[in-house]
Amino acid sequence: MAGVEQVVTRTVAPPKMARLAVTAIFFANGALVANWFARVPDVKQGLGLSEGALSLGLFAMAVGALLSQPTAGWVIGKVGSLKVTAVMAIANCAALILPGFAPSLPLLMAALFLFGASNGALDVAMNAQAALVERRYARPIMSSFHAMWSVGGLIGAAIGALAVARGAGTGAHFLIAAVAGVAVMLVALRGLIPDGPATASGHEPAFALPTRALVPMGIVALCALICEGAIGDWGAIYLREGLGSAAGMAAAGYAVFALMMAGGRFAGDWLATRFGSGNVVRTGGGLVMAGIGLALVGSVPAVAIAGYGLVGAG
Repeated sequence: MAGVEQVVTRTVAPPKMARLAVTAIFFANGALVANWFARVPDVKQGLGLSEGALSLGLFAMAVGALLSQPTAGWVIGKVGSLKVTAVMAIANCAALILPGFAPSLPLLMAALFLFGASNGALDVAMNAQAALVERRYARPIMSSFHAMWSVGGLIGAAIGALAVARGAGTGAHFLIAAVAGVAVMLVALRGLIPDGPATASGHEPAFALPTRALVPMGIVALCALICEGAIGDWGAIYLREGLGSAAGMAAAGYAVFALMMAGGRFAGDWLATRFGSGNVVRTGGGLVMAGIGLALVGSVPAVAIAGYGLVGAG
């Protein structure tokens, strides 16, 4: 904790430095997650898991994220987003190592719960930092952060595909990726914007139901997360076991998805301004449905990967 305190107790970072720092954290997080996605088939094969057993592990990861995200929001309100980002950035890197060395399904579930929890909390905290930076710029830049998460996913998936093609052990691969992630995070944390506890009147409820306007937005976001999770968790397995692709090509499928997602996110602000947010959402939804359909009906890996690309663009 001493290192974290040293990071968070200093002068306010200039906006450009803060933007670079937040961008680096988004990038590193995307790369870490993609390294995990690339090795899901190897973890499944190494433990001799059925699809149902693997689903339990992936469910534990989702539960970890689901529980940590509202908790992270509450903690950020008490101590600020910088401290939570600093702790969770390092914790997320460390948690990536655990699934690579899990010797059984119960321990894999525990490892993925911790990875999902740290990833979910970091997601909330780094987005809070991104919002602080965006307010300093006084113009929309949020899409650029999420685009760099996808670029990180592209790089992470490429590294994962290379590791698979070279026959690298999953544990060693995750260990190296985690060390690289820690190095990036430690440098980036020094450029974040210090913030303190949120000011409150003392009358805000701990939980509030969403407003009517937020419900459809939440449904759209949920559908997008389900599609993204399906590609990440099962995309490589589908290519490798369902369509008989080579291991390296299966791992590279997520790279195509991440590449197209990055392109869509980089263009997102401009498209919304030019054509309207509603039209962009509807078009994106159409691309997602077309991509999923193409991936399911395609009988060869290349067609399925093209479908992944459409989902990413949407």
